[in-house]
Amino acid sequence: MRGIVKVVTAVANGDLKQNLTVKSMGEVAALAETINNMTDTLAIFADQVTSVAREVNVRILACAFKEDQLREIAKEILVEIDLPPEVIKTLREEARVIARRQRAT
Repeated sequence: MRGIVKVVTAVANGDLKQNLTVKSMGEVAALAETINNMTDTLAIFADQVTSVAREVNVRILACAFKEDQLREIAKEILVEIDLPPEVIKTLREEARVIARRQRAT
């Protein structure tokens, strides 16, 4: 039982690499196998969550980069073209809408 407590405590603390080796049979062996299966499933799930989190982070960074690019392009356009203030305001609003859409995807 000491081994079971040790592994379950390790898993509770986030160590999903622990597994039990039990030399007995019956309910204790079944419990050990169930704990090992649970730990393996948790490890797979944790890997998947980490992978999704990385992908989301990459997309957020890409959106921020695109937003910065749009901002720079807008500045260049406004410097080169003498536009009325209401047109400038509309362009800025449109750029914000585009940036929001990109963040949402």
